[in-house]
Amino acid sequence: MNVRAEAALSFAFLVALVPSAVALGKLPAPWEMIGVGRSLYESGIETDGGRASARLRCDDRKAELPGVLARVVPAADYRGKVLRYGAALKYWGVKRQVGLWMWVLDSKRRVIASEFMDDEQRLLKGSGDWKRHEIGIRVPKNAETLVFGLRLWGQGEASVRDMTLETSAREHAGTWKTAGLSNLL
Repeated sequence: MNVRAEAALSFAFLVALVPSAVALGKLPAPWEMIGVGRSLYESGIETDGGRASARLRCDDRKAELPGVLARVVPAADYRGKVLRYGAALKYWGVKRQVGLWMWVLDSKRRVIASEFMDDEQRLLKGSGDWKRHEIGIRVPKNAETLVFGLRLWGQGEASVRDMTLETSAREHAGTWKTAGLSNLL
């Protein structure tokens, strides 16, 4: 094997092993990065096996603020219902935590309900392959806006895909209905 072919093979091997070597496409509207830590994170869209996923990454070992990938939707259709947000997550080298999150805001943009995957039983860090995760929240009757997405706190990388929102009239009902939002990328 010549030096050029060997170098190309080595580069391809590195790209396969090191997630941060993947070039990211631009996030589609209405997805956006929010929060005071957003400048520490890179975000975008990637394709894995023909399927789109959104990715967050942070190379800063001292990052103390989260990177937050968010989508904002009106809450009118969800008031008084239980909302379940689910997605498949894959993550690499996460030093602090990664997970799904959801806020419910009132007309003054105050958080009136929230849910994060940050309790001990659901805390994700280190590395993990694609696995579906879900969080749920009761949407208050005075809700105006829902904000949900992926939060990465500190160094590492995470991808999210197959996101869905589902509703139910009761918290432990066996029947969930698609909330009109699926394949959210």
